[in-house]
Amino acid sequence: MLRQFLYHVVPMLVPFAMYAAYLWLRRRRGAAGTWREAPLTWLFVAGFVLVIASFVVMRLGGDQETDMRYRPPAYVDGQIVPAGEAPAPARPPSPDGGAPAAE
Repeated sequence: MLRQFLYHVVPMLVPFAMYAAYLWLRRRRGAAGTWREAPLTWLFVAGFVLVIASFVVMRLGGDQETDMRYRPPAYVDGQIVPAGEAPAPARPPSPDGGAPAAE
């Protein structure tokens, strides 16, 4: 859950945080600047681009093997077996003897 938050919500907030830091530095130097003058459209566009980039990074840089499947928690012999990943079951051969049947 935290990983999804970091990859998807934080990138949307980064442009706004950078603009807030910019306003803080301007005020510290005595120059005027308010959120009313903020280029909100461009901040939203920049955040959206960063979120899309995070989707691409998650898809291309995922650490999950393609032949692994999620295994939910189970109750076995009086013990709770935690959730995890397990190898995917082998596909049965197709009826014509060729490649495995598609799911």
